[in-house]
Amino acid sequence: MQNWDDLRILLAVADAGSIRGAGTALALNHATVSRRLKDFENRIGARLMARVGSGRYMATPAGKDLLTVARGMRDELGVVERRVTGRDAALTGTVRLTFSETIADLLAPALAAFGRAYPEIHLMLAESNRQAAVGGREADVAVRFTAAPPDDLVGRRMASVAVAPWASKHCAREIERRGGMPAARWIVPAPQFANMPNAQWIAANVPPENIGMTADTFHIAQRMVASDYGVCVLPNFIGAAEPKLVRVGSNIPEAAMPLWVLTHNDLRETARIRALMDTLYTTIDENRAHLES
Repeated sequence: MQNWDDLRILLAVADAGSIRGAGTALALNHATVSRRLKDFENRIGARLMARVGSGRYMATPAGKDLLTVARGMRDELGVVERRVTGRDAALTGTVRLTFSETIADLLAPALAAFGRAYPEIHLMLAESNRQAAVGGREADVAVRFTAAPPDDLVGRRMASVAVAPWASKHCAREIERRGGMPAARWIVPAPQFANMPNAQWIAANVPPENIGMTADTFHIAQRMVASDYGVCVLPNFIGAAEPKLVRVGSNIPEAAMPLWVLTHNDLRETARIRALMDTLYTTIDENRAHLES
């Protein structure tokens, strides 16, 4: 149990809930993850993760005890790493950036220009809606839709992204023919986004029996709407980018999506972090009118 890599494998499987997901997070083949977990279990003489379904894993009582220790070690390592990194004044090294696929097209040109301007900074880009641990071992900077950033993160609220109900042109005609929005089927955010303004508006205004699908990214929701499934509250700049879609209602101000650029407080004085965040601030600010229209 003195090998941190063993604990890192265990943590990844527990966090992802699957061998394959852990492999993706660790950039390892899933067979390697499975073998190393089994080797670890054999060495300590205890079963740590139990298979509970098709590819899903859950910690055993022994695994839960060990995970408590492992998570404490990971947190301590993260604190040390952030403090060391925070003293770095050189425009060199690695910066891990995570962002939603929703704004990938908006950020891509600026990130490419940043890479050309700072060739000694290596950007590691992760396109994900998952709430990565900023300042830990997953991300240094995040561009994130969030209603309330964690207290240990710092940055700026850059925009309140305007949203409205969108449907395909075909579905819009069908909704009108059947008597309007009470007859609409809805695609709604996945449960992990229940605290977001768009999800809260849906919970207050859409009958549960009208909800047919959940989606954990706006991209998936947009594609299902474009495939004539139903209605979804989308950022207007996402809906307007798909020619098959039309708005089927007015903007919903109370459901606007807060967009933040965030880093951990311990990293804010690191030169490469500051350089990237300044680029993100400028890029999003230049596009604010488009995002909030």
